[in-house]
Amino acid sequence: MEIIYVMLALSVILAGSFIYAFFWAADHNQFSDLYSPKWRILNDEEDEILIDDGEENGR
Repeated sequence: MEIIYVMLALSVILAGSFIYAFFWAADHNQFSDLYSPKWRILNDEEDEILIDDGEENGR
């Protein structure tokens, strides 16, 4: 029976920490731009494209 009180207390603390983390993130504008991060991953490859000049590098 005592374990129920321990588990109840731990679950309330865990739920409170999740609620605090959500409101902290919302207050610090973590959810302000939900549109561009999904497109940013597609645009990163443009900087790393290697141009093949047609030469066989020593082969």
